[in-house]
Amino acid sequence: GLQDEGLLKAKIWKLIFNRVTALKNEKTASTEGIASPFTPAKACMDQMHSITAQLYECYRESQFHLFVDGDEVATQRQFNERYVTAFRSASETTMNIAKLTGSPFCSLKAGRVSDGTVNCDLSKSGLQIEALQQGVSDILATL
Repeated sequence: GLQDEGLLKAKIWKLIFNRVTALKNEKTASTEGIASPFTPAKACMDQMHSITAQLYECYRESQFHLFVDGDEVATQRQFNERYVTAFRSASETTMNIAKLTGSPFCSLKAGRVSDGTVNCDLSKSGLQIEALQQGVSDILATL
């Protein structure tokens, strides 16, 4: 494939499951090593574990050359701790206003939002916006 031919130079730094349903706004780490800036629903966590187990098996044979510092990974738990996290889902209103105004959702503020053509009231979304912003900060802090 492309990797064997030396055509793939970029490496994977982080696998982020997005639009994950949150149960609590508390940081958590699963017994399998998946850290998250919030507590995901059990069904979501189970699905993440299943997918990461498949990824681990798939890339283990290649010694994780597609991943940054992949040669340091020896176990499924190390793979999960090093590369996997989750990002919570947000309401359609919050995500749509970010898209329509061309603003990153992490720059939104609770309250009325208007860019001249789009008007929206995000005053009830303050806690959700703060949680999204904190999630971005937590992920960036691992850089």
